[in-house]
This record gives sequence, C-alpha cells and structure tokens, in this order.
Amino acid sequence: MQIRVYLSQVSDLNGILFFDKPKGLTSASAVSRLKYFLKASKVGHGGTLDPMATGILPILFGEATKFAGVALESDKSYFAEIFLGIITDTGDAEGNLLKKVKVKCSNEDIRWVVESLVGEQLQIPPMYSALKYNGTPLYKLARKGVEIARKPRKIIIKKVLIKEINLPKISIEIVCSKGTYIRSVAEKIGNQLGCGAHLSKLDRIAIGNFSKGDTWTFNQIKKNFSELSKTEFLNQIFRPVDALLDNFDFVYLNNLEEEKFLNGQKIRLNKNHKKDISYREFYPKLKVYGYRKNFLGLGMISGDSHIQPVRVLKSVD
Repeated sequence: MQIRVYLSQVSDLNGILFFDKPKGLTSASAVSRLKYFLKASKVGHGGTLDPMATGILPILFGEATKFAGVALESDKSYFAEIFLGIITDTGDAEGNLLKKVKVKCSNEDIRWVVESLVGEQLQIPPMYSALKYNGTPLYKLARKGVEIARKPRKIIIKKVLIKEINLPKISIEIVCSKGTYIRSVAEKIGNQLGCGAHLSKLDRIAIGNFSKGDTWTFNQIKKNFSELSKTEFLNQIFRPVDALLDNFDFVYLNNLEEEKFLNGQKIRLNKNHKKDISYREFYPKLKVYGYRKNFLGLGMISGDSHIQPVRVLKSVD
C-alpha cells in the first residue's frame, strides 16, 4: 500500500531519464515499462534504438516530451561491430542470410575505407527502419517484401576511430549527426571493400553531452526507488527538461516578458537579450529562461526582431 501511494505521487514528474537499454528490448517497450513502473502519465523517448542495439535511450517524461523532436538533433556516438563477408536482408545480425563472400581485404584497405567515411554525405534510409510511409513503418512493409523508394538524407559523420581489426570483424567508434543509420554505414564499408558486411553489434555510448556513465539500468532504477525518498530519487535519476538542448543559444526574460511568453505572445528583442545570443542569424531557435533562471521553453527569432514562442512549458515552478 505504501508503494502505491508513493508511485501515485511521481505521476506528475517532468524531466529526462537516460536509460541503459539492454539488448532485445524495443524502445517502445522500454517506454511502456518505465511508464508503468513510475505510474507516469506522459512518456516518450528521444531517438529509437533497434532491439539488437544497447546503450543510451533518453526517456522523456511530462513536459520534456514537448522537446522530443529537438532532442533528436543532438549528435550521437556509437560503438559498432561490423562483420565482413556476410550480407543479410536487414543489414544487421537479426536478418536472413543473403550471401557469403570471402574477405580478401588488408588492414590498410580497411583503414582507408573507414577513414574516408568522415564528412557530409547523402544516405538512403534502410527499408528495415522505423521511418513511416503513409503511416506504416518501413520495416513492416519490408517484412511483406514491399520496397519503397526512399529519398537520400544529408548526414554528417564527424569522427570514426578503428578500435579493433580481427577479421572478419571490425570494431569502430563513430560520432555522427541525427538520422544516421549505422547499419547503412556498415553495409557501405562492406561494399567498398568488395565483400559486403552487416552490423553485428551496436552500442550507443553518447548523445549530446551525456555518456553511458549518465545512464541507469532498470534494476538500478528499482533499487534507488525503494531506498530513496521521492525528492532524492528524482534528483538522483532525472535530468532537467532542457538537458538535451545544450547546442541552443539562450535568452533571459524579465518578469513581464516571462508572463507574455508563457501566454504565447512574442517578445521584442533588446540589447539585454542580444548579449546572450551568438549565432541567431544561422540558428534562430533558442532556449528561453525567466527572471528566476527557470526554463520556460523554446523560442524562434522572427524576421521582425521578436522572440516568438515555439514550445512553452505548462508550469515553471
């Protein structure tokens, strides 16, 4: 009975929990599991991980769900194991075998191909992905043998390090922009080496400024939940709503401006605002804080030099 009372008190929580997703669990199942355990009313996630993948999955609670799309814009880092010479229909270890090819490449060939990945490029999303076509996830169509034309998307691979070459396997660490499919990167490496490849392991090790050291397993969450008070639990496990918005410029409002912003009214830019904004002409979205330095939401700088509310928190207390 005592636990039920405690759980009901947590239902109004707002913030981000960095979950250490285990292999075999879908991102949607992770959300459902935590939502049920914490009796939370509104929960989502910021960036799908396939069931075979492990690592950081941001779980967004309450008001944080308003910023799910923005959270996806953060750069991500992965540890990936690539298996050369075996091609599957999904591009990963869970797919059906399509072809085996003898691996003849040298370590020097591998280094050249992997290092050439760095930079801006176009990538066609794989059919086995959560992207939707007319409301249906592509992977569901792929399972029925349906192939849909997909438009290439611009991605940026910012850094790639070879961690180990133990043929037929290669282990790499990769830092990339949003929307990058690592299974497609694995297939590209295999194609350029002339032997094909699939992604055999994937671990998301960082997102934005957060790393695996900031994550919590389900067992750790349950342990802290049973041992700590509500306040201690929330302070220990949860990050603030704006935790994944570090790349945005910011601005502080006075008390009158704060009231207008929270009511959806635009704010005229003045010299006090502009001193905090460094790149507004290139990236017009910015974090908006109140006079108590409390996060209010996201604003957009309009052409008439006003801050237009884009996403506003319901409560700032």
